[in-house]
Amino acid sequence: MRLHRAVRGLLEALVTQGKEPVNMRDGAVFYAMSAPSTSLAFLRESTDNMFDAEGILRPLSVDQAGFPYAHDSQTWSPAGIRILGAQTNALLHSRDGTHAAWNDTTAIVTRDQIGIDGVANTATMVTDDRTSSVRRFSQDVTIPDDFNPVAISILVRRTGGVHRYTGFELRMYGGPDDLRHRIVVDIVAASFIAQDGFTAGSATLDVLSDDWLRLDITVSNDQSGIGTANLRLFPAYNADGSETPDAQAVGFAVVDYPMMAVGSDHTGWSYVETQGSAGTRAADMADVDVSAMDLSDFSFAVGWNVQGNEGESARVLEFNDGTSGNQVNISRSGGNVTLNVVADDMVEASLVLGSWAPGRHKAVVRIAPDDVAGCMEGGAVVKDTSVVVPSVDTLLLGRSIGASWLNSTLRGYAIWPAALSDGALQAQSLRS
Repeated sequence: MRLHRAVRGLLEALVTQGKEPVNMRDGAVFYAMSAPSTSLAFLRESTDNMFDAEGILRPLSVDQAGFPYAHDSQTWSPAGIRILGAQTNALLHSRDGTHAAWNDTTAIVTRDQIGIDGVANTATMVTDDRTSSVRRFSQDVTIPDDFNPVAISILVRRTGGVHRYTGFELRMYGGPDDLRHRIVVDIVAASFIAQDGFTAGSATLDVLSDDWLRLDITVSNDQSGIGTANLRLFPAYNADGSETPDAQAVGFAVVDYPMMAVGSDHTGWSYVETQGSAGTRAADMADVDVSAMDLSDFSFAVGWNVQGNEGESARVLEFNDGTSGNQVNISRSGGNVTLNVVADDMVEASLVLGSWAPGRHKAVVRIAPDDVAGCMEGGAVVKDTSVVVPSVDTLLLGRSIGASWLNSTLRGYAIWPAALSDGALQAQSLRS
């Protein structure tokens, strides 16, 4: 009964901000991921940024953990601690569209707008006032001739209530045929269509706030001799939102933080400003020393968010002994969430807990000799009763000891120095 009360109380603590750790009477130790934690060793060798409760992009100093807010079209709410791998922006002078690095620009460009960080004269206004051609804002980047993807993104301000139609394109050229993906965006309605004949990749649109949209395009190279990637934005593509460009259309777009990631299918959720060379945001390292806990048999819970761009082997968390040969982890494996146990370099168990899909998730796991089990979101408890359990003393949040990061946010986690029953696992996994 005492253990059951701990289970019942865990997620009540999950929504209690700033309280860490909470030592429950029945042995569960909870760490909320909504404020800096004395239990957490966090390192990042570069500055960073994140959205605050007002939707403003705020700076983070070196080694300062990010606890961003997420927008749900109504309000901004805490998303948890963000754990990202390293990301590089290959564009030069990314927040100064007036610089000569924007070598393929034909539009009128001024750097005189308030940026998404609330700072004056940091965002760029791109204007097409000509009626003879469709003007563009553009930069070329040299890329390897391989089969890897290239991703671009840009933030566009939703200024005014009049519908404006802006074009956004990733063009990759230099081989016998260009690879191009182009979308036509209704900035006010926050919707887009892909232009027929320019569909070599994929595109997404995210509403970051009432004032800003984020546009993303990804195209994979084809090793045909292509050596240049080109980000293009057409501020006034046409006046009706159709696929057809209109040379007589005039208008403007206010943009901020254009980014290009070479060799990646997403530019990431940090916004990297560059000057005369590519800029890199260092990876997050969030570790917890659990060597003082008795983990001969134990249970844990973890809540995380999926945004839809995580890697195929994204790591939610990992217990290990400082090596990859002894570990317990929860990871993405294609479209599944898996619980994996490795002892002495041998895979002892690999259990599918549920589906990896955008949204909020929660998993609860039991680890004991010859008794490993877990479940997600009230699903069936899956188990393996012939498992060698490794000794572990370190917990990595949102990453592996190798090179797999969550690239999203963790809402919280808990550890019990005891094995929860099947019923307790299932009941607890329903609470979020």
